[in-house]
Amino acid sequence: MNEGKKNILFLEPFSGISGDIFLGSLLDLGLEESWLREVLTEIIPEKTQVKVWKDKRGEVSGTRFAVETAEKPKHRDLDDILILLDESGLEGDIIDKSKEMFERLAKTEGKIHGVTKEEVHFHEVGAIDSIADIVGAAAAVSKISPERIFSDPVNVGSGTVSTAHGDLPVPAPATAELLRQGGVPNYSTEARAELTTPTGALILATFVDDFTRPQMIPESIGRGLGSRELEGKTNFLRTTLASSSRASPTPECKGTEILLETNIDDMNPEIFPVVEEKLMEAGASEVFKTPIQMKKNRPGVKLTVICPAELRKKISSILFRETSTLGVRVHEIEREKLERKIKTVKTEFGRVQVKLGYENGELVNIAPEFESCHDLAEKSGEPLKKIYRRALVAAEDSQEIKRSSQ
Repeated sequence: MNEGKKNILFLEPFSGISGDIFLGSLLDLGLEESWLREVLTEIIPEKTQVKVWKDKRGEVSGTRFAVETAEKPKHRDLDDILILLDESGLEGDIIDKSKEMFERLAKTEGKIHGVTKEEVHFHEVGAIDSIADIVGAAAAVSKISPERIFSDPVNVGSGTVSTAHGDLPVPAPATAELLRQGGVPNYSTEARAELTTPTGALILATFVDDFTRPQMIPESIGRGLGSRELEGKTNFLRTTLASSSRASPTPECKGTEILLETNIDDMNPEIFPVVEEKLMEAGASEVFKTPIQMKKNRPGVKLTVICPAELRKKISSILFRETSTLGVRVHEIEREKLERKIKTVKTEFGRVQVKLGYENGELVNIAPEFESCHDLAEKSGEPLKKIYRRALVAAEDSQEIKRSSQ
């Protein structure tokens, strides 16, 4: 697989998505099997087997991926998994992304069960096969390194699923919450099965930039097969690696979104932070306030929200329910955006994530991630501004980053 020559990865989860199906599709696409095995040996026990083989679902051929372990069912908390990652020999980018995914999952489970993320005990997702799926997904995306990832809406299935907490409706609570957080469009068909797992929802919420079919020139196609035969339905995930269409601007540079705004002069200002948090959790791209002068010389606030068009009704509902407004103005806008990548750089205090902005392949902006700098400052005891400066210098001096812009 020639990473770097293609800049779009497109997913079609018409029969759902799980960690093993996702990895199967990328292996079928051309991801090097020996490389993935080498990565996974860093975090799985010696006697665990990684299996990859060709198979069929109906008349469609593809690749199966599975991890088989003799490990007895074991509950792990977030710290257990973070230690497992820290003690591995994985690359920094893979460790950081895997940690981000497990942190997100723990926070989601904690919200559902009414505990902190540190108190969460992973059940199914704490098993070695699920850990391998999540770390494998982080590693595979890092290896392929697409500039943008797109996906169709995902099929969640229907009925109930058996879990450590008993029988639950499909989608399971963690799956539903992860889909909500990621603004993932989803639907259900007559298939009486759990088609999208929490790990699958986590992959979509973490990696997908836009849930639409992009204009693209396909280069290669992979099919990851599910473990079950579904009556009247082929069970696979199709992924396409492509370059962006030369006939139109690349999707990462230009896109259409919705701007919603409302003027408020009669609401307790203590409520604004709560409203802003709910809007961001719902999938808003930006939320900001502007001081304004309203009728009768009353000071007011213009609350502005920018979001994808498909979230218009959801965002409007939050504004009506959570604020004192009686009306919302809506405008369609176009945004010019730089192509963006996240890289991890090493400083003398630890690793920090930085955002890179590219225009026509040229690196024009570098910005250390604030939360990444803040976390490292807390751990190291060094001033936040010092961590930020060191990260910026490390990024500017990074040969890997310089090569990516040549």
